Amino acid sequence: MEEESGTSYTERASPCFPYYTDCIIIVMAKMINENWNKKWLIIVAPLLFVSLWCTVSNVSGGNAQLTSPKNAGYETKYDVGKLTFEDITGSVSILNDLFSIQAEKKLMIKDKDLSLSLHTIKFNELLNYDNIPHSIITIKSNNKLARIGLSQYEPAKELSYKIPNSKTPVLAIQDTTGGNCWNCRLFHIIGLDDKYFLNNIATVTHMGDIDKDGADDFIRYDDIWEGGLGLLSHADSPGAIIILTLNEGKILPDIRHHIPYYQSEIKRLTSEINKYPKSIPPEKTRLLSRILEKFLIYRLLGDEENGWREFNKDIRHYDSDYFYLAESLRTRGVDKIPISDIIHRMKTSLEQRGSVKNK
Repeated sequence: MEEESGTSYTERASPCFPYYTDCIIIVMAKMINENWNKKWLIIVAPLLFVSLWCTVSNVSGGNAQLTSPKNAGYETKYDVGKLTFEDITGSVSILNDLFSIQAEKKLMIKDKDLSLSLHTIKFNELLNYDNIPHSIITIKSNNKLARIGLSQYEPAKELSYKIPNSKTPVLAIQDTTGGNCWNCRLFHIIGLDDKYFLNNIATVTHMGDIDKDGADDFIRYDDIWEGGLGLLSHADSPGAIIILTLNEGKILPDIRHHIPYYQSEIKRLTSEINKYPKSIPPEKTRLLSRILEKFLIYRLLGDEENGWREFNKDIRHYDSDYFYLAESLRTRGVDKIPISDIIHRMKTSLEQRGSVKNK
């Protein structure tokens, strides 16, 4: 992709053409009404034909069409409903017409000079178009350029990024969608090594040194049961961390290199589960969430057999065929649910999602 010499749309139509046409029609009507000399009609009629031809041929041609000023509501030359992300990012003129630079930043990462620019949409009316991002990040380095469309629900006000302490140099551009889901806060991982320089490799949810080895890990959340299986609130729903690794320009799950971390999590959850009282009914606890989270970790390890064995032991915490719901979850007078119902919900969900692909 080129910056200044890249593909640029040509503004094919001039808005003055329709006004010329209107004027000529008015003059001809007046001439006919007042019985002017026919020779003037012979002169004016060809002008009307030429004006109409120019208007139709120019407005209807090309990808970047003029929109009617009456329908546009803002000053733009393009049929924005048909523009693609590639149209916008591949043309300096379109980018400058629809977006303005909100912030700029220069960075040096592993001997790489980077220039970052945040472009935000100029016109409020454009926020109604799903095909146009509200913000775009431009990353330049020497003669290479990359642009990333942000999925934020409103135009970004500042550049937000992180420089992970990873073995392979990358830049992480933050993109908050505005949702409340576990994986709604995203980071676009931009490659900085020579082979994948400025490639938008993948998106992750979080970064941090999870296994305490001195290097940041890339993370997303296993959100298969974010809805709580219809039994738990969003805040109480079970989830597990999926640790990812960067390899050959891809970010993939890397569970087997972090087994000690997952084993320590199983040990922690087992300890918490065993500390819950056996009283019935329980008060506001997250016991069911802990039990399901422990199962999810076994699933990530590829050991569902032991996961089910531990689940069947933990779920009968009250030595009953029912699991008693916490006070905060009791609705319509229901304070317990058959364990068989919980298992059915789990298996149905697992069948729909499929197995976890681990590296």
